[in-house]
Amino acid sequence: MLAEERSLPAKLQEQALVDFFTSHSAEVSRRTGRTIDLARQKPYTGTHNAGYTECQEFYGAITLESDEPLGHQIVTMLDVALRGVGDRWNDVVIPGFDFVVVENTLGKFGRRVECFNQVPINVQHLVGMGCWLKD
Repeated sequence: MLAEERSLPAKLQEQALVDFFTSHSAEVSRRTGRTIDLARQKPYTGTHNAGYTECQEFYGAITLESDEPLGHQIVTMLDVALRGVGDRWNDVVIPGFDFVVVENTLGKFGRRVECFNQVPINVQHLVGMGCWLKD
């Protein structure tokens, strides 16, 4: 359940994402044979504005300093990303892994949260198919 649904401080949603990546650091470290702090590979905050205000992501982003709950009726983007490089492109942190993003549009109506996406999270099977998603 998202912090949005329970009127908790918005920062708990971002902290949950950081905690998720942290909890998988040991597994990724074991698989790659090097110590990796997976939470540090999260390039930006995980929730931001949607629609025409999306270009102002950092103004409406949920950060670890977001103490207030989110508004009653809003739309946000859950934007989870992970990078395999460091601060420079030739700084390989996770070998064979460049960048991945999963982004969902969420609507909050009081305590109810809906995901508005119709595209599946895993779209690899659609790559190169030349088809359009149908209703």
